Parts: sequence; structure tokens; C-alpha cells
Amino acid sequence: MERDSSGPRKGALSWDDYFMGLAFLTAMRSKDPSTQVGACIVNGRNRIVGVGYNGMPSNCSNDELPWGKKSHEGLLSTKYPYVVHAELNAVLNKNAESAAGCRIYTTLFPCNECAKVIIQAGIQQVIYASDKHSDRMSARATVCAREGSSGASTSVCGRSTISSSNFSTCSSCSSFLLRRSLGIRNWARRERKRLGEAGMDGPDRVCLPWRRRPI
Repeated sequence: MERDSSGPRKGALSWDDYFMGLAFLTAMRSKDPSTQVGACIVNGRNRIVGVGYNGMPSNCSNDELPWGKKSHEGLLSTKYPYVVHAELNAVLNKNAESAAGCRIYTTLFPCNECAKVIIQAGIQQVIYASDKHSDRMSARATVCAREGSSGASTSVCGRSTISSSNFSTCSSCSSFLLRRSLGIRNWARRERKRLGEAGMDGPDRVCLPWRRRPI
């Protein structure tokens, strides 16, 4: 059978899948043994403005600073005072273009510190894949209603969801700062729904669009 070449190829990656996939690919650069996070900033023309992953500051030895989550010697002997988060690195590593009006794709829901950086950079939307730390204070930093947001669309994980235009809002596991200032979308939830509609057995964990295996 001859292949019909009169139209474009079907099944190409959507922009969301492409940029989230890039965020996951960027996360693979992280040296963190427990959590690898990637972030990708994109402008309105779907051009990449910056990428980043969680890691030690530039010119700081990955071998000399600690990577543990706990230490009997105290906080200074853990990774937390030293590691730079993916979202912050993406903002700091961006090209000459402003991040104002952009959106950011991140594999993990931003903490309150990164939320402040995202807002200050002028980023208008956050698309995230996982919110596994939603019960932490750094994620709850911020849970509140959407009042005060100026035309921002919101969509987060699916607990107590309420329809709102093309998205849905969630009152239990989003960031107060982010929801008050800009839009949030859960890419992972949408991807699971898409796989289900396609007749594929939805995995408990997200599958990257180009490789049908759990992350």
C-alpha cells in the first residue's frame, strides 16, 4: 500500500509533551541521588528561553559537598543548604531574552522559594508533572483561593476539582503564591487521561510520550 504523503504526519508530539519531555531529559543531568528535577522556560512563540536542573552551584565540587537528606551532624551536613533548584537554575541560565510572559515546564511542583523566583521573573504559567511533595510545608506555603489573579488560568492535580474554563482548580495541593499570581497546569494528569482515552491501560505513573514506560 502506498503511503499517503498529501498531509502532515499524524501523532507528532504536542508542544506540551515536547517541552515536558525536555524537562525530564534535563533532569537526567542532575547528580542528586534521591531526586532529579528538570525545568524548561518557553516563550509565547514556543522558543526555549532557559533550562535547568537541580544541582550544586557552579564551581562547587559535587564530591565535596553533601548529598544526603539527613545527617546526625545537623542541617549543614545535608544537601539542602547547598543545592540550587531546577526552576531557579532555569531562570539564571536563561538566554538574553526576558522570562516575562513565559511559561515554565517542571517535572516537580515548585517549592515556595522557587515560586517567588518564578513570579519575580514574570513567568505567567507553570506546567508540572508531579506534586509528590504536596504535603510539605514548602509546597503548602501557599494554598489559597484564586482571587487577585489577573486572567490567569489554573489547573492542578485532581483533588476536589472545580471546572474553570478549560482547566480546573484544586484547593488542597497547589501553591498560594503561584495560584494567586499565575496559572498552573498538571501535565501528568492530562497525559494519563489522554492514554486512557486512547484505549491504553493507564499506568500509575506518568509515561513519557515517546517511550511508553513508567518514569
